Amino acid sequence: MPTRSVTVRYAHAFTTLSDEDLKNVAATDAFRSIAKEEWRQVKVESEANKVLHPKGPELVFDTCLTTEADARTEAERLLAIYGTRRDLFAFAVSSEKAATLDLNDQLTLRIDRFGMAEGRALRVVSLTQAYEKKQTLIEAIG
Repeated sequence: MPTRSVTVRYAHAFTTLSDEDLKNVAATDAFRSIAKEEWRQVKVESEANKVLHPKGPELVFDTCLTTEADARTEAERLLAIYGTRRDLFAFAVSSEKAATLDLNDQLTLRIDRFGMAEGRALRVVSLTQAYEKKQTLIEAIG
């Protein structure tokens, strides 16, 4: 199921301060709020996935990133990966037809069912030979 949002936590503070610790420190309110938090974080949401998948997961990633710009870029990249629906297909073909296939090759699966008459672009993630049947089991995602 596609994710609704991705939160990337960055700039880990290994030591946080409490109100008591900051009581006698001349610091701005901005510094005080940062000093109390273990992580800074950036959250990126997909409005389309919120509507289509209201119970979709909200993922949180802890990182070693140090800047907000890098964290936002990473959050957007992760949302593009986890916010897209992908299906795994497993099917068998004759070994002769699969002789030129390799892992990560792109193929088009056409079947008159499931609305796939025009075909669906997939990536090969597994090839298993069944020598006794002269078939190759292909697993592809897309």
